[in-house]
Amino acid sequence: SPSAPTSLQWLITAYQSLARAKLQVKDQTGALEAAEKACEMGKGSDPVCWELVATIYEALQDTKGEMKALQALFALPVEENKLPQNVRNRRRTLGFRLAKLERETSN
Repeated sequence: SPSAPTSLQWLITAYQSLARAKLQVKDQTGALEAAEKACEMGKGSDPVCWELVATIYEALQDTKGEMKALQALFALPVEENKLPQNVRNRRRTLGFRLAKLERETSN
């Protein structure tokens, strides 16, 4: 995360890895706790954290939680033209997912 102190970045990355590992073993609650801790340590400025939280909420079939996480992700300032193509593609896919969730929750 760009605005987290370098000294914390390794810990944020460790919590993200823990969240992914817990998600793999179907411990969604533990995964969510680890991912939220990573977001908190990064002061909410790490897009990887928000995408991870959204993925966990999707696994929990919690559309409101997933939508809020994606909204937080897209609220972060980003210079799209400076992102690698694969990241731009991923953001586009997540943008479509967010639009779908917003449509579904507004009905």
